[in-house]
Amino acid sequence: MRHLISKDGVWNDDFGHGHFDRGYADLANSVDYATSHDVAEAQRMMNYLLGSILSAQALGPGDVADVRAALDTAELHPSQQSGQRNGAVAFALYRIFGVFALLLTSVGMPMFLAGEEFGDVHDLDFTDVQSKQQDPVQFRRLAFPGNRTLQDQVGRLITLRANHPSLQRNEVQFFYFHPQFDDNDAPRVFGYARTAGNPVGNLGQVIVLANMGPQKFTSYEVPGWPWQALPVTEIGASMALENGAPRGVFAWLERGRAGALATHSVLPPADPELADALVRCRHIAVRLPTIPCLRPAATISSSVKSGCSEIKAVSRSACPSSGEIVPPLALAATLPVASHRCAQVTAVLATNP
Repeated sequence: MRHLISKDGVWNDDFGHGHFDRGYADLANSVDYATSHDVAEAQRMMNYLLGSILSAQALGPGDVADVRAALDTAELHPSQQSGQRNGAVAFALYRIFGVFALLLTSVGMPMFLAGEEFGDVHDLDFTDVQSKQQDPVQFRRLAFPGNRTLQDQVGRLITLRANHPSLQRNEVQFFYFHPQFDDNDAPRVFGYARTAGNPVGNLGQVIVLANMGPQKFTSYEVPGWPWQALPVTEIGASMALENGAPRGVFAWLERGRAGALATHSVLPPADPELADALVRCRHIAVRLPTIPCLRPAATISSSVKSGCSEIKAVSRSACPSSGEIVPPLALAATLPVASHRCAQVTAVLATNP
């Protein structure tokens, strides 16, 4: 996994005699991919994942015709659809998004076959070279709700990849592996950060938590969480002032706050001082997007700093530990996460289906 994400090593299958080759000096020297049209008899990602799910759940043989039929039932009337097979399709699309999240946050130049970004499948036999080369992308499947959602998610990942400074550099650091990660049937949870050359734990780093195994966790503790429990308003206000995009920042803040409410209490049960400070900062947050030059007056900046200082003092004392919920193949990225009873700031890249 370290070699897959970093530039420090490359797996060479070598016709069944696999081994690691030396890595690359720079991310521009490495092309990362999960599927490739140049590999003989290689399937599209959706065929591989959905086919295995259908077969494992005894919902069908999982071959080309079965996978195509399962996906294309989205065109049929609901009375003609199978809830179980629709669930298998949704789970396969969800897993594809997890693959893209790893691919687009790894060190190297991402490459994927056209159509993979929305979960297209083979219509012809992929084991036959001629038919595989004549099997065009079926863009009509973009009209299917699940496929459209996947493309939108991948599009946001590509935007993150193209615009986040940490993803334009070589540095990556793994900060967590489950202690039994390499054991059979053990949890496959791990985490890494694209650090931008700074020590792990700094703001502005891309943080990825992934659960590659079948286990589903209602909660998950990451020991020694490097980013601690930074107050939401401190991060949101600083990013709004620095990047000049407050509306987008506050949209992510609200999403993170909603996620925290679903799992842990955001506020201590009885803390009027903290509640009052949060109300004041949220009131300021509403005013920020309306300021044309995005350079708030000194009084507003002073109010933000004052409110953040109050919240920082109270919330840090209330949040001595850390942890994170990680559903299967889910990832969270771009902002430090405050866990347990603290509010969270997380760009959620996948949610539990």
